[in-house]
Amino acid sequence: MSPYSIPPLLSAFSFFSLGAIVLFKSKEKFSVRSVFMLNSLTTFWWQFSWFILFNIKNESLADILVKIGYSGIIFIPASFFHFYISYLDKSKRWVYFYYAIAFIFLIILWSSKAYINNYYTYFWGYYPKAGYLHPIYLTYLTIIAIHCLSTLFLAGRQIEWKGIKGNQIKYLFVGLIIYTFASFDFLVNYGIESYPLGFIPILISLSLVAYAIIKYRLMDIKLARQYLAMNIFYGVVVSAVFIALAFFLRQWFWGISIVIFLAILLGPYLHRQMIRFLEPAFLGQT
Repeated sequence: MSPYSIPPLLSAFSFFSLGAIVLFKSKEKFSVRSVFMLNSLTTFWWQFSWFILFNIKNESLADILVKIGYSGIIFIPASFFHFYISYLDKSKRWVYFYYAIAFIFLIILWSSKAYINNYYTYFWGYYPKAGYLHPIYLTYLTIIAIHCLSTLFLAGRQIEWKGIKGNQIKYLFVGLIIYTFASFDFLVNYGIESYPLGFIPILISLSLVAYAIIKYRLMDIKLARQYLAMNIFYGVVVSAVFIALAFFLRQWFWGISIVIFLAILLGPYLHRQMIRFLEPAFLGQT
């Protein structure tokens, strides 16, 4: 297994695990928790596809895998918007429109090279190459991101960011902002040979959502052994950061050994410090 495939594997199963917890443990309406699972699955699809892609050496298989992976990426923006609208119990008229656009991109992806034009071969493996219609997708993604953030912001302001619901919206809002930093990975689609570090912001975003689930009963879940659960999520983030450093050092045996050791050693401490920093700085006192 290529060491470069480890971060997307960690990311994939972190998202799948949280989605499964919400789907099966939440007391929220099925329509909301099922959309949350769908939202988690799109990120899982993206990251797990890259895990496989970074491990293969067959060019024909790579051509198929970049399309399979992008089939999930296409639906990430729409699924995010779908979840926020369902959570806030808003009208779904825009949801259907965004999904329709996503399906158009899906058809283009599998019928031509206008959206994804084969792949690049980088030092870590194969990676999708943007076609001439790819910038249109980036515009679509940006519009949905702005729509998501504005919807959350207006919902929070309407209730003056107070109470349990206000705190839930704060974490979702900040988590989404952090998730959007993963969009820097799109630069790699345009020939910039820089290992895609998007797994770091999406794991941090995941951790914030997990914290909101545990502390503020987001999705109406009451989890046992809460402290241990948070350490696991933040341990993944710690691991992701040190794995990223190991990429630059190119010392994989020692790099991964240090990752495991520090994740175990520093996980609880970093968990406490991150929460202590984030709440007053970004999310307000509770």
